Amino acid sequence: MSSYSFDAVATDSCLYGPRSQTVRVDITVLDVNDNAPRFASNIYSADISLDWPVGDRVSTVSAIDDDIGLNARLTYSLADSDDSYFQVCGPCIHILMTHTFRCVVCVLTL
Repeated sequence: MSSYSFDAVATDSCLYGPRSQTVRVDITVLDVNDNAPRFASNIYSADISLDWPVGDRVSTVSAIDDDIGLNARLTYSLADSDDSYFQVCGPCIHILMTHTFRCVVCVLTL
């Protein structure tokens, strides 16, 4: 947490002697976005079978951010996904099946 203090001065343009007012300004920076989110694990994987039900959860992953307030609010998405077999659901990632597969066993690694 950082704090800053300074005086601000307002001065008018009176021809017969300008008048001014000074006020003390104290600013406290509660948080800066200086922490990156961290996943609880470096690798998540799930084995799913050919008959895995559409809409069922495949895996759950979660992350934390040591910032506070809005800087700590996390959103999740699936990066570099060119298919629509999985979707993200919920405040921690619940990865759900959206289609059936045409293979015997598929492995999901995040």
